[in-house]
Amino acid sequence: MSSEVATPVSAWHSLRLGGQEEAGISIPTIPSGVEAPDGKVRHALGPAGEPRILLPVGMHERLPEFKESTALLVADVTYEKDGRPIRFIDLMCRVGELESVFSEVAEELLKRIRGGERCRDAVGGTLADFRSLLVAPSSQEVSDSEIIGLIGELIILCELLQINSDGWKTWRGPAGERHDFRRNFHSLEVKTTTRQSDSTVSISSIDQLDVPAGGTLHLALIVLERAVDAPITVSSIWAQVMKLASQPSKVRDSLAQIGCEDPQSSTWNRLAFNLQREAMYQVRDGFPKISASSFKGGRIPQGVQSLQYVIDLADAAEFELGKEAIRELVVRIAG
Repeated sequence: MSSEVATPVSAWHSLRLGGQEEAGISIPTIPSGVEAPDGKVRHALGPAGEPRILLPVGMHERLPEFKESTALLVADVTYEKDGRPIRFIDLMCRVGELESVFSEVAEELLKRIRGGERCRDAVGGTLADFRSLLVAPSSQEVSDSEIIGLIGELIILCELLQINSDGWKTWRGPAGERHDFRRNFHSLEVKTTTRQSDSTVSISSIDQLDVPAGGTLHLALIVLERAVDAPITVSSIWAQVMKLASQPSKVRDSLAQIGCEDPQSSTWNRLAFNLQREAMYQVRDGFPKISASSFKGGRIPQGVQSLQYVIDLADAAEFELGKEAIRELVVRIAG
């Protein structure tokens, strides 16, 4: 079988069905259709069917030391074609749950090489952009609240990206900042709940609802309803993010910062939801909250290390935004 396929995924699928390049190298491969200076880039499989991509390099070319992990194997290999040795940088994904990530790596490599980069440079740059691939998925169970919280933030992220493909730069929660989204002095905090009849949300610290000096703060409420085979999952929202973001690899890095190395894994997609309600509130004078100024002298009482509390947004109806105001807010945050 001789075929040059459009995507790495279809090449690996064809190889698993027994397809391969006619008169190829000394192992079964399918060419990518991308020609590097030292030959064709090829797709291959590992001994247990793992996805691989082979990038040709010069026989005497000096290669840097590429970082590998339990999830990613990087090897310097040589195969033969018509009795002539051909040397490759061999990348192989060793964790099944990360195959979708690895396919993005392969696509990025092909794009860079097609644009004129040498294979060794393309590998170095791509692996730097996809650092999360170097971390194998954690076997630790992810809580329901973590999944629900991430879905809420991704829903808002999608809305921002629909306005501006660079809107991912405003997602600041993964970096440990006080609010989930921020552009300049304007911040947006996201709270997600599955309790349709309960408008209460938890505030994690005394300064979480502090308005930035000279700026604004809004609170987004996302209400989800859990249902079998519902359309909203981490994976489904993530797919939209990937299509909209100007630099998907940077967004993936942010996702990895909060512990989600593979947004398509079963661990993060065991829950599915329908979107019941989305609302936004302006946090200003009179909004139900506790801050340092709520205490005598404007300071938390001595000996109090932290403070968490719950607010009921049913008592914040006067602070809820209308449709036009929501649109203006999203545009302002997205830039």
